[in-house]
Parts: sequence; structure tokens; C-alpha cells
Amino acid sequence: MKEKVIWGTGWIAAKYVGTLRHNDISFFIDSDIEKKGKTFLGRPVKMPDEIKSWDNIVIYIQINFYEEIAELLRKKNLVEGRDFLKYDEPKLIEIDDIDQDCDSVYEFLRSDKSLGGKIWCWGSLLGFHKSYNIFYKKLYESLHEEYTVISDAVYINQLESAERSGSSVYVLPKIFAADMLRPIVRKENADYSVILQEKYPELMEIAKEYEGIYSDLENGEAHLFTYKQASFIEKMLLSFRPKGVIILCSFPTSHRILAVLCKKQGIPVIYTHKGALPKTWALEIGGGMGESLPAVYSDVFKMLPVNADEMEEAKDVWKYLNESRINRKIQPQNNWKSRVCYRIKKNRPIIFYAGLNDTQSGLAYYGENARIYHSPMFSSSMEAVPFLADLAKKNDWNLLYKPHPMYRPTEEQKNSFPDNVIYVDAADINDVIDFSDVTITILSSTAYVALIRKKPVVMLGYNQLRRKDCTYEAFTKDNIDFAISSAINEGFSQKQQDAFTKHIAQLLKYYLYADLEVGAVTFGKPLPKNINDVYELSELVCGKSCLLTEREAD
Repeated sequence: MKEKVIWGTGWIAAKYVGTLRHNDISFFIDSDIEKKGKTFLGRPVKMPDEIKSWDNIVIYIQINFYEEIAELLRKKNLVEGRDFLKYDEPKLIEIDDIDQDCDSVYEFLRSDKSLGGKIWCWGSLLGFHKSYNIFYKKLYESLHEEYTVISDAVYINQLESAERSGSSVYVLPKIFAADMLRPIVRKENADYSVILQEKYPELMEIAKEYEGIYSDLENGEAHLFTYKQASFIEKMLLSFRPKGVIILCSFPTSHRILAVLCKKQGIPVIYTHKGALPKTWALEIGGGMGESLPAVYSDVFKMLPVNADEMEEAKDVWKYLNESRINRKIQPQNNWKSRVCYRIKKNRPIIFYAGLNDTQSGLAYYGENARIYHSPMFSSSMEAVPFLADLAKKNDWNLLYKPHPMYRPTEEQKNSFPDNVIYVDAADINDVIDFSDVTITILSSTAYVALIRKKPVVMLGYNQLRRKDCTYEAFTKDNIDFAISSAINEGFSQKQQDAFTKHIAQLLKYYLYADLEVGAVTFGKPLPKNINDVYELSELVCGKSCLLTEREAD
């Protein structure tokens, strides 16, 4: 019998082991030389060149690097579906088992008296990204606040979570693993859409996000997930009354449920996420992308003052980011150009459309919130592809489309794309941008990468660049053709470059915090000395003061 192995040693790999569908995983494969000879989740990590016989193993590959790794394995004459495959299949679970697990976790939490009155740091990526742990440790040291990590990475047990994050960690019940589990809903079970409407009517639209993310949910499973998660969160908040909650990323559906319930109980929420510029972090009360303070209060943010020294620093940071080609994600290295060059029409503009991870960009469900804050025209990143293809055909442009590595189209979707769409997968984003004349996106941070590389950008939706005069903007379909044509003809103008320099200076002065990795170049705000400092920007742009102080005065 072939041994089962997993390629990769990150949080996605951990999730797959955590589903308990493949407890017999023999080892992990990873090409990161720093992991050679180490273990991951109690199993050895091997380098690809240490595999003696590829014929004796079945390899499970995470979706975000699937094509790149699959190409390597095909060259070894391995067969997809037999020798290697994606791992993305959820596990079935009885509702009674969900309830028992929730009760067990709650009783364990209640037995620990240290949860009350602290700041809770809530998220799933802690412990897997070195920079996350460094930033959070230094943040709480600077704030002089007692904090507790609440992990919705339910696939990693409490002990290992604590070892990885370097702090005390409490792991949530399995119901928070919506991507890993599917409840078995029987006819005799209650109608959770009715129950949710009665108990948490404000969460009905959030339940639709689960339906948007997981197309296989049926029989009220989305409402069940929403209701069970909300019930557990509400019980925690009422029992322990945290001083405040810092949420890592505003877009996961369970995090949106948490934010709604915190607001309902008057518990302040601060969102944190990777910054718009590489090597930075954001802490704010707004949210991510188009819900961020620089986007919602774009005109006010644009007028915040910066001095000559701060403008010079911004130029230096821009130069460093451009020359270092640093990115928030490790970029694949391959011969992607050879796969597309033969389709490029010479002497015609090349427009590049950068896709999104829709579920982590506010487009899990295309409702009023998505239209107002994220994408005024397109309900998904892929919906824009045929529209742009029609414009490219009419204007005789070359159109490249690169999806987000975590949100790739299915084969059926790819086959439905118009013939003039040149599909690019597993390529260094810097190279794709340099190869193109114009970058187009709805709201991806690729827009910042393109500006850093001094290429014109057309925005079809909202992020922190909204109305900052750095990009060409088209927020109605009628304006897209003109915006792209203007970007092609006028390029990244000097006026836009000056505006981008000012925007960088404003981000570094008012919005972004340095990531503080040891030995690395750092830029951005110093860490806040107290929790009130986090609210400085909100006071400047919208006049909202620190709710933590208000609660303490009650």
C-alpha cells in the first residue's frame, strides 16, 4: 500500500491532518531548506531530493501551490488523481457531536478563571507565520496589556498552538472549521434558518456568506454554522466579558459574527491585518480593504499633512520596495512567459487583470455591504473576466488574467473564458506586472505592487487607494473602457507618482505599523504605547474616540 504524504507544512497542511481523514500521513514534503530534518505535527519533514521512490507514495497538495507542484510531479511521470491530488474534501459530522464538542470546550474555558477582563486576540493564523507572532508579542509588550489568544485553528491542539505562538492559547470547538466539516442535517432536525432568524436576525445576511463560500452547503447548513458559532461566541462574551477583542482579519465569516456580537454587547473591536505595503501591519476600527478607514474616509485621509522629511522617507521606502521586489507572499519561479508569449499580439497593449481571493475580500456574498464597500459592479472577481475580454477584443488589446492563488477557477470555469483571455498561473507577480502595460483589479493589493513597480493601475473597486489620485478609477461599467485607454495612453503620470509618494508618506505616518522582524529593514509607525493610540487615526478622520476608555469609566 502506498504511503500518504502531504506537500507543504503550513496552516493549510495542518488543517488537512486535523480533519482526521488522513491520520495515517507518513511524512511531509517541503522545499524550504530551513525545515530539513525537522518535524511538523509530529511527523518528519523531507526535502524533495530526499524522496527515494516517488512511486510508493500518494501526495496531497494544497490548492494555492497546486499547479506549480503538479507540474514538477508530472515531469517525474506521476499521474494526477493516482499519484497526487488536491486536498479539499470536508469531513461529515453529526449535530450531536458538534453540540457535545461545544459544551466540552466551554466547560474547559469556564474552569479557567484567567479569561475575564483581558484583551482577546482572535484568529487562526497565529503560530504559523513567524511575522505574525513577532508582531503580536511586541504589540502586547508595548501596550502593557494582559491578553489571551483565542484560536479558531481548531485543527491544532492547545499545546501545539501555545508552542507555536509563544503564549497561552485557547482553541475553539470544531464548529468553527466550516471549511473542514459538513454537519449531517436530517429531516427530523430543527430548521436552523428559522432559529437563526428568531435569535440572531442581524446575522441572516452573514449566513449567506457561508453559502457563497461553500457551494456544497445545503439543507440549512449555512444557517446551522452561523447559529452554532454565534451561540458559542455569545456565551463566551457574556461569561468572561473581555476588555476588548483584536480580530486578525475582518473577512472570515466567523470573525464577522464575532464583531456583530461584540458591538451588540458594547465590547470594543480592533481589526488587524497585513498592511497595504509589504513589511507592515494595520490596526484599526474599520476593517479590511474598502472597509478600512483610509478607504471609507478617503477624502479626509488624503488631506492629512506630511512634511518634507516624511515625503523623502516615502521615496526611500518606495525605492527599497521596488528594488527588493519584496512581497507579502513567496513568489513562484518558473518559465510562465514561454507558455503565454506565443499568444501575445505584438505591438498591441498588454492589460493584466489581477483576480482576488473573493472570500477574503468582502465578496463572499454579494449583498449591500459588498456593493458599498468593495465592488460596485462585479459580484465576483471572475465575473469581470468576460467583460474585460469583450473590451480587449474591441480594442485589440492583449488580456492576461492571473487568479489569486487561493481562488483559482475550476477547469469548467477556465474552459468558459472567452478565447482571447490569456490565463496565467503560478507566476511571480512582479514579472507579470513588468510584462504588462496596465494592471487592472477590483481591489487586490496587487494594485500597490503595480504602483511600486511604476505601472499604471485601473481600479474597479475600493481599497485604501480609493480617491487618492494615484490610479485610474472606473466605478461604473460605462467608464471602464475610457479608464483603461487613458492608462495605456498616459501611463503612470508624474502627477500620479507624486500622489503615490504622498500616499505612502501618509500610510507610514498615520496608518501602518512596522512589522519589526529582527534584522530586517523596517518602516511605519512605532507600536502603540497604550490602546488609545490605536484610535488616533479614527479620531482624525471620523471623530471616534477609544471605546475601551469609555467602558472602563462605566
